[in-house]
Amino acid sequence: AKAQNVVLTVDTAGLEVLNGKTKNTYTKILKGEAVEPISLTLKASTPWEDTDYNISVKTTCEDIRGKKYEHTGYKIIKIEKKWDLIVSKNFIKERHMGENVPVSVTVRNRGLCDINNIVLKDSIVSNMHLQKDATLEKTFSLKAGETAEDVFKYTLVPERPGEYTFSKTVAAFTLSNGQSKQVESDNSEKITIYGPYIEITKTVDRQQLNPGDKLTVTVTAKNTGNVD
Repeated sequence: AKAQNVVLTVDTAGLEVLNGKTKNTYTKILKGEAVEPISLTLKASTPWEDTDYNISVKTTCEDIRGKKYEHTGYKIIKIEKKWDLIVSKNFIKERHMGENVPVSVTVRNRGLCDINNIVLKDSIVSNMHLQKDATLEKTFSLKAGETAEDVFKYTLVPERPGEYTFSKTVAAFTLSNGQSKQVESDNSEKITIYGPYIEITKTVDRQQLNPGDKLTVTVTAKNTGNVD
């Protein structure tokens, strides 16, 4: 049946309307009829944290007997937080014993606000050591959209073969609203060091001897590496 005295109302969940109307009326909408699309332009907010906005629409109408009806629909729009700091640690995923591992750390401010006094700290994965001394703590600031390439850049020397997960690089800072935040690098990728690793053990079958006693000495060599 046709709908009469139709009122369509849009609730923008507090977002500012730049263009369009949030309330539209129709004298009638016939059975099977579709009205022209209603377009709204909303101004996105700049929240400090990711925020979902529920944009809802409600229609009220009457049928030919005067009975009232109400229908609703909605669309959830996610607006990302205005700060966004990305810490990336880059390294080669496969090396052999005798080959060094270059590592670099880059920090990018993808947000809409400047971030000051970022304290960046890094640490060395076990079973590797620095080729030469390097400072793995630094304080710096980034403007919105700015990237700091190679904040840390150093070379590691593997000490034994195996599969290793690099330690995370951590950035700590305070936003202009007073919130303290911490961001870590994504270290889901591992590095594999290939090579043999010979461990030698030596045992004796007794701890005390008299002159003329026999002593059995056992020497065992075991390859605990991942290459013959």
